[in-house]
Amino acid sequence: MQMNYYPKILPFYMTYPMPLIWEEEDTVMRDLEYLQELYPRQAKKYRKRIEELLERFDSEGSVLYDEYPDRMTLYKMAQDIYAVLEQEEKREQAEAAAVAAAPADGGEVSTTGDRISAGAAMNTAVRTAETAPLLGPESMELIQVLLYGEIFRRRQKKGFRKF
Repeated sequence: MQMNYYPKILPFYMTYPMPLIWEEEDTVMRDLEYLQELYPRQAKKYRKRIEELLERFDSEGSVLYDEYPDRMTLYKMAQDIYAVLEQEEKREQAEAAAVAAAPADGGEVSTTGDRISAGAAMNTAVRTAETAPLLGPESMELIQVLLYGEIFRRRQKKGFRKF
């Protein structure tokens, strides 16, 4: 029996495979960002606001970068974000109602002869379609999903690897 003492020869690109792994991670992050841009309007709005709110937690040693983040801490964070978003929604609705109730200089005349302000006619449709209030457990669940996705994105961006 003859022994082969020569090691198998590897091509050069296989001797240092790490750049291929980094390229794969960049592709994953690009795909994630692209898919996030396809979110529905309301979810995209909440995602951007969650991203802004997480800036205050984004520091070295933050709970965002724990190896196994605590479920209750993340849930409390989602509740705080929900409260902020709910206040902002209420404020937007109050502003939209104030604009709708304010008398306008111009306007249109309806079929009954009443004057309708152009802003009021448009604002009722805008309020119902774009600024639907945050109600129910579905919104809290959506915020949690968006929060966890944003935490994942930040951990990947910082090169978090402890597992």
